[in-house]
This record gives sequence, C-alpha cells and structure tokens, in this order.
Amino acid sequence: MIVYSGEDLVVHHVEGETRDVIITFGPAAVTHLAETEIFCERPIRKSKVSAIGITTRHDHWYFSETDEGNVIHEVKKLIAKYRRVIILGYSMGAHAAIRFSRLFNAYSVLSLSPKWSLDRQECECIEDRYVEKNFISIMKGMGLRRPQTHGSIFVAYDPNDYIDNYHGEMVARHIDCTILKMFYCGHGTIGHLSGTRNFKSIFDALSCDNPSEIVAVASVIRRRHKFTFQNVIGKARRQHPTLCLDLIKKLFSINKTYYKDITNNYTTYLTIFYSSKNKIFKNKYDCINYYKSINLPESVICTEQNINDNLFYLVSYHGTILFFDIMKFSFCTGGIKDNKRSMIPVEINFNEDDIYLFITLNNTVMYIYIKDNSISYAEEPDTSLRFKLVNGNQHQLPNTFFFEKENRFYAVVSNNGYIIVDLDFNVGTKSRNILEFESFVPLAKMPIY
Repeated sequence: MIVYSGEDLVVHHVEGETRDVIITFGPAAVTHLAETEIFCERPIRKSKVSAIGITTRHDHWYFSETDEGNVIHEVKKLIAKYRRVIILGYSMGAHAAIRFSRLFNAYSVLSLSPKWSLDRQECECIEDRYVEKNFISIMKGMGLRRPQTHGSIFVAYDPNDYIDNYHGEMVARHIDCTILKMFYCGHGTIGHLSGTRNFKSIFDALSCDNPSEIVAVASVIRRRHKFTFQNVIGKARRQHPTLCLDLIKKLFSINKTYYKDITNNYTTYLTIFYSSKNKIFKNKYDCINYYKSINLPESVICTEQNINDNLFYLVSYHGTILFFDIMKFSFCTGGIKDNKRSMIPVEINFNEDDIYLFITLNNTVMYIYIKDNSISYAEEPDTSLRFKLVNGNQHQLPNTFFFEKENRFYAVVSNNGYIIVDLDFNVGTKSRNILEFESFVPLAKMPIY
C-alpha cells in the first residue's frame, strides 16, 4: 500500500505479522518500479514480515529537496507502533540505509555494497558514470558521518572488489560499524544472501537482542549459497580444475536440485576438462574411464562405448564444442546437447596421419575446407584447402605468437590462419596467433542428446 507518493520518493507499507518492522532501500536502475514494487518484496510477503519500502523515481541516492521531509514524517508515523526498526539497503540504497538510521531511530542496519560518497570533492574513487548520471547539487558533501547514524550498523562488501573495498573502508573510517567480508560476491552481495528462508534468518538476526548474530548468519548463508559456489568455481576452474571438480561432486551429493545450475553446467565441466593437466587421450576407452572416475552427470556426458574409438570432438578454451553450421556454412560453438539441427559437431580422427576437420552427414564423412574466403565441405576437397589440427607448440605461420603451454594443446589452421573462439563464443578463421583463444583439446566422441 502506498502511503506517500512524491515527485521523487514513494513510501509503501506492507502490513505483516511481526512486532518489528524492516525499512528497505533498493539499488539503482529500478526506478520504473517506484510505485509497484519495494526492495525484497517477495521474501517480505512470503515471510509475513512488517515492512516499509522507500522507492525512488530518480537514481539520486534517495536525496530529494521536495520529498525528504514528507517521507520522514510519514515513516515516523508508521514505525511508531513497532518495537524495533531494522533498515536494509543494497548498492544505492545501502548509503540511504545508513543516512536515515538516526532519523528513523534504527535498532540495526544492514548496508550491502554501499558507496560512501559520489562527491569528487571528498571522494577519489568514483566512476564517471556516477558523476554524470546520478550526482546532483543537493548531494554535495554526502559522505556518511557518525552523527547521521543510530543503532548497530553492519556493512557488507567483497574486499576483492576494488571499488567496493575502497568505499567500505571509507564508511568504516567515518562511522561506527561492523564489517562483513563477503568474498566471491563482487558488487552483487544481495544475490548471495537471496532466498525467502535466508531473508527471514537475516531479519531475525537483525531484530534479536544481540544483532551481531548477523555476522555468523550472513557468513553461513554466503558460504552455502549457490551463487557463491558459482563464482568460486568460475574463478578457480582454470588454475585448480581438480579441486573444482571435487567441489562440484560434493555439491551434487549434498543437494543436486539446489545446485543443479552448477552440477549440470556443461561449460563448467568442459572448461575443467580443458584445464586438467596431462588429461589428453588418444584412446577413447581411457577417456571414458576418466569421465567415469570423476562421476560426470549423465546429463552432461553419455559414456556409452558405441562410437569409433578414434573419433574426437574439439573443446575450446571457453568450454564449448566446435560445430559447423551447414545452413550458414560457418563454424560456431555450443554445448554437448543444446545444438541446433543445422549445427553438426566437428570431428577429428587420430588414426589419420594428417588430422583434418570433418563432419558426418548421412553416414558420409565431409571434410571442411576454405577457398577464396568461403567455407564449405566436400568428400574429397584438395588437402591444401582443408582445416587441419596441429600441435600448438610446433606449428607456426609467419609472425605467429606462440602459446607457451604443454603439447596437449592443439590449434586448427587453414591457409587463411588459425581458428579463434572469442569471449562471446564467436568463431573466426584468420587469427595469426596461437594463444588461449586459438587452443583446443580433444574430447572423446559421445552420443549427443
């Protein structure tokens, strides 16, 4: 229910069943929801928590010359009947959560990834976009100060995020607060605490007689949250593939439904496969036995041994399979089981003296070649035109940069250059380098669902 709607700010009231009330301030870029939704509304309603949501029509960090006085007046009337006031804010709203804490006589505050100030006269670490789009004159000198604060204040941020670490330290320097270090969360700390049960646990901790319990509660939620594990694996899968694989297997055994986005992610597995040292197989059965030993879910890899022993797919540095699109006559990449009908997996045969790339159409081997900058396929094109798999450390074109890694890495070359897969998974064919993006490892051919 909207109790105040101003030129800049809107106040909503959600009547719940709790004696304590939570006031929420949301992030930037959701101004279109100012009259329809408050920050954390779903878990608030599901948990039947009493709440006041302050939203904004403009991303000016909840500063308003016209509305602030009216908002303060309306909120004070609403909170009068509650025992304790809890304030929660994220990103843009994290600054407001602290700034309004004394005005609303807060019992406790959880400020997630706050900016201390956007004023370059007092703050060095501010990106241009904030100054250009968000900063207005009324925000001068907006840096948080001790006289603005009230209650137990907890500031959560990722110390490995350079910007957030700077602002978190500035907040801690100017007000009395407790720091919650949210490693592997980046700026998106709220995502790593999300979920209705988690929200209720956080609310209960902040409203209990010892609100410092939030430190332990938030730590447990963060460490168990699927988003945290996704970030941990995403950062470590290349340097520590075996440890990441052990972690995924453990998550699968703990709760395969909750962690399914991790345990069923083919790109993660294939990136780990790419990064696993000394795990190159030219014998299919050894490769399948390796898959079985690491217990890959069947939804990711099928281990039926009914395909030619010497046929392999190619896995890129990004954990994608190399395909050929027979409608577009071009290379592309994708997953093991989500390919389109026109996408045919590229294959190689290690039994051949020269290893050329081919696709299989109607049980016929068609070699891929390039002529006059046009890519096509045929049963017996001239070998000088074909795409060929070469050892990345031993092959070179004029002016080639080498990829200094083990011989287990391969490259694909034609008379135009090397195949490269970029960060958006687009495939080029004219690279002059052999670096990570040009490198591939063989993957024993399996049935594709």
